[in-house]
Amino acid sequence: MHNFKRDKNNRINQGDIFRQITHIENWKECRNELTISRICYPYVVILSQDCDLREAASVRSNTISDKALISVLAAPLYNFDLFLEGKHLQGLGIDNIETVSKSPQKTNHKNLIQNQNPRYHFLEDNTNVRLPKLVIDFKHYFSISIKYLREIRDENFVHPINFLYREQLSQRFANYLSRIGLPTEHETSI
Repeated sequence: MHNFKRDKNNRINQGDIFRQITHIENWKECRNELTISRICYPYVVILSQDCDLREAASVRSNTISDKALISVLAAPLYNFDLFLEGKHLQGLGIDNIETVSKSPQKTNHKNLIQNQNPRYHFLEDNTNVRLPKLVIDFKHYFSISIKYLREIRDENFVHPINFLYREQLSQRFANYLSRIGLPTEHETSI
């Protein structure tokens, strides 16, 4: 990551990092009482394609268009050190996750840092914006309202990922999602 300011057009971009993002995980209504389950992520990165975000920004707010985005894809950014300890999901009540990084032959975590594991994407720390080393788990992504992001942008926008690194992130995410899932031995015998 490099020290860049927000887009001069003041829009949301692919690769933008936001802090303190609340995600509505679930909600339930029972006897006129609404129960909401929320997750607050310390950091998230926007994964949606920049061309879609650019088109959405060009649509006037009072105009209905097929280019208007309702939501964007985002992924939580986990503290790399907590990830290595398997404690990156403690805020969700999940402790001691067995991560790929705990295998004895990979104690230097070089494969994660060099982005050689297709499931994870490592972001180097940047002292200019005081972010720790962060990692994305491509199995963890969610949709978030673009209206919500616009409303909180002034307070919660942290930093964009450099343009070239956004492309790399986008390609790696798309490749991970497009992998072919092979059936397990149990599924093939049925």
